[in-house]
Amino acid sequence: MTVAAAPVGPQRYAETYPATEVSATRARHDTSLILLTWHLDPMIEAAELIVTELMANAVRHGEGPISFSVTRLTGGVKISVCDRCAKKPNRCPADLSDEGGRGLFLVETLATSWGCEVTRSGKKVWAELLSGART
Repeated sequence: MTVAAAPVGPQRYAETYPATEVSATRARHDTSLILLTWHLDPMIEAAELIVTELMANAVRHGEGPISFSVTRLTGGVKISVCDRCAKKPNRCPADLSDEGGRGLFLVETLATSWGCEVTRSGKKVWAELLSGART
């Protein structure tokens, strides 16, 4: 896939994925290509982790299909994942022995800011990643 496959403007990329586990992998790959194209290489690793967590949450706890976008900001990007379930995610404490439950903690740690908005068709979970932020 190339970044030019689904442009919606010079500073935004959007795609819709099925609610399957492979979608997180595809979105992560697309994010890398987008950030390379925008010469935001230093943000790739943190953005990939954020995308993986947001997409995985949408697949596990939301309803598909999943809309994904990356919008270029001054000094960074905003990553948004929308699904059709209006229930907001909540960050739960995870024990060291737990296999999961750390996704939103990771997003909160890596992102400059993040949040969730209920929409007419479900919810949008977003994270902003700015250069020089906690990466």
